[in-house]
Amino acid sequence: MSQNLERLLFLMKVILYWLAVHVYVPTLTLKLSDASLIKVSSYLRTRAFENQGKLYDNVFQIRKWKKYLPDGAKCFRSGFKKKHLNSYDSMYLSRFLLESYRAELAHWLIIGHAPLFLCLADKTVFFMMLLYISLENLPCIMAQRYNRPRIENVLRKQNRNKC
Repeated sequence: MSQNLERLLFLMKVILYWLAVHVYVPTLTLKLSDASLIKVSSYLRTRAFENQGKLYDNVFQIRKWKKYLPDGAKCFRSGFKKKHLNSYDSMYLSRFLLESYRAELAHWLIIGHAPLFLCLADKTVFFMMLLYISLENLPCIMAQRYNRPRIENVLRKQNRNKC
């Protein structure tokens, strides 16, 4: 088999692999129970260095570009749309918060598939795949991490006003 044909076949396998990952990872995370998500959320909570999500606006100017990010919920029947807030109802905001953890987890799990390329190809291909998958997923992770503290603040204010 010629080297060009081998490269083409490898490229096709890579494309099919990432397509499969982008379908099955969100499908699996959609099957996670709320209780499981709540357990995972402790690992994804906002950290002090993020300054309540302000880091993403101050350093990355997220408000200028987050509107261009796709909402993957459109691809899945049971997906929860997070592009815009549809309500300020506390039940809706709590669900939004939980679903933002689900979305962030899915993006981290997708990135976690990149090391497979260390086994399948040379280091150059691995770093190309890591760069590609990071550029594709990190902006979505940043959007979740930017929005969550803001929603948590609204929920806190609502709870204070109820008392």
